[in-house]
Amino acid sequence: MSKSKRHFLDTFFYPKSVAVVGAARSPGTLNFQLLSNLVNLRFGGNIFPVNPNAEEILGLKSYPDLQSIELEVDLAVIAVPASRTLDIVRDCIARKVKCVTLVPGGFSEIGKQGEVLQDEILALLRQHGIRAIGPNALTPVNSRNNLVISFHPVEKLPQGRLSFIFQSGLYEPRFGWLLSGLNLYISKIIDLGNKMDINEVDALEYLSHRTRRQKLLLCTSKALPAMLRNSCSF
Repeated sequence: MSKSKRHFLDTFFYPKSVAVVGAARSPGTLNFQLLSNLVNLRFGGNIFPVNPNAEEILGLKSYPDLQSIELEVDLAVIAVPASRTLDIVRDCIARKVKCVTLVPGGFSEIGKQGEVLQDEILALLRQHGIRAIGPNALTPVNSRNNLVISFHPVEKLPQGRLSFIFQSGLYEPRFGWLLSGLNLYISKIIDLGNKMDINEVDALEYLSHRTRRQKLLLCTSKALPAMLRNSCSF
């Protein structure tokens, strides 16, 4: 890969703006945490909470929908129930959002009905050239710009040289352990979820060209529990 050519995953890891669709007002809720991590860690780009029932969240103007956002949206983090996701994806297309992370579960992992919905979303995104991580994913994390898409409250994110590729959200409940209990200094994390669009090959291609003198770990859902039990493997 040419160093001068921008990889599509750059937009996920280095967005100039992030819209959190489904951002919540109530502290302690998961969707509140998605937004508060970006605010508390002082993410280096614009942050747009999207919630039709709020005018302001954490001191930020809240928007009723993506179309109401005046500036460009690089990354949309979609955190609404699976049944509403297709409509939000259509909004992303209309708004010309560059890439999306699909947080909710309830797709191919639950059976045929969820698989049909997931395939419909994928076809629509591909038709309009929008790349997606997930569904059933919490990602990305980048210590270089304090970008954290996570349900886990993160107080600090020291820069490191260790990058993870996860296929399972199992890492999420152990996120605090990765940062503090194991004293790991993380560079990037990508959680692939259902791998509807972006998969391990994409992630390995991207990170392998951007992690010189760094370590890269690929963790599947079966390998992760054993790896975390045996922390000496790090």
